[in-house]
Amino acid sequence: MSKEVKDSNAVKTAVFMLTNSCNLRCDYCFEYEHAARHMSKETAHQSIRWLLSNAEKQAGITLFGGEPLIRKDFIPWLINTAQAQALEMKKKVTFSMTTNGTLLEREIGEVLKKANVHIQLSADGNAKAHDIHRKLANNQGSYHLVEKAIPIIKEICTSPSVRMTVTPKNVHGMAESVEHFVNLGFNKVHPVPMQEGDWTPETQKIFAENLEKIGAFFISSLMNDRFLSIHGITDVIQRATHPSKNYLCGAGRAIVAVDTDGALFPCQRFLGYTNSGPKWKMGDVWEGFKKEKRDYFFNLTVDKVKSCKEKEKESKGLCKGCDIYKICSGGCPAINELENSDPLAASSSYQAFKSMSIHEVHGIITFLQSKYPEIWEKYVSRLSNANGHKNPR
Repeated sequence: MSKEVKDSNAVKTAVFMLTNSCNLRCDYCFEYEHAARHMSKETAHQSIRWLLSNAEKQAGITLFGGEPLIRKDFIPWLINTAQAQALEMKKKVTFSMTTNGTLLEREIGEVLKKANVHIQLSADGNAKAHDIHRKLANNQGSYHLVEKAIPIIKEICTSPSVRMTVTPKNVHGMAESVEHFVNLGFNKVHPVPMQEGDWTPETQKIFAENLEKIGAFFISSLMNDRFLSIHGITDVIQRATHPSKNYLCGAGRAIVAVDTDGALFPCQRFLGYTNSGPKWKMGDVWEGFKKEKRDYFFNLTVDKVKSCKEKEKESKGLCKGCDIYKICSGGCPAINELENSDPLAASSSYQAFKSMSIHEVHGIITFLQSKYPEIWEKYVSRLSNANGHKNPR
């Protein structure tokens, strides 16, 4: 019989670190090592039982690494085991995978398709932008392998997404790369600036110029009735039209990462940045959460980030004069910890990039509301439905 879990305490998604190994050597990777540590069947089985026991009626498993497809012989067993366990516990389990795509073949693709696995492709853009950082062990670029995988990804998943890491070295091609993936059939393209990168005023300006081009492309797509989800645009519109976010993110509450040995961490970034350090270990899948560790993440609220403004003399002063204060969502707590040794202290790079996004989105909203109100209302309605929200008043 399944254990009943109150919704406020329920875990919705667990990121299973199937392996720490990766076939790429991306020079910006937040994982400290590519050591050959793999999750065992015993650990995976217990992780599944733990997740389903701590979930409500439905739980999500994200297959992650390293590169999860290094474990392509392990994945079918894990999926079948999770589905059987969910059936026994009268719950539902769903699957997603973040992959660099370079090891994706049709045989494992059929397994993923049958299980309705949502695919997030981790790729940095077109060949020129992608190959700057994302190289194979022989130092050769990897885009040619990604290109071969894209048709398989589109067969597996009806609505795959792409996560682009944008750095000072590849930012010049950001807008072009977003259009590249949209033209390949992806409606969800997320160019995410690497906040830890060595950004300068010049490269930040290039980012802003590219974001403006992406904004124009976004509007053009809406005019042609194509609904796109683009990081830096859609997420800010969501925040502006539905300002109800209470927490920085789901880390440690709705989302957890399960390391190869079954240790629990708030998310994969906390695990990677801290190299499995004990400070952020929240327990394990055998003994469960350490209550005080999890309670900490229920207290990481946006209001607490903003409270810095009321305690200017005591705080680091990061909120002082910030032009995104009203719409701030706190940033990534793992990056905040990395940069400021405090998950609640939004990094200066977060403030800079979010400010650019807010400026661009303000222009988009103003233009559409004044020139094409019907298109704007239709877009907001679709955005609301896609995210399960009521339309804003």
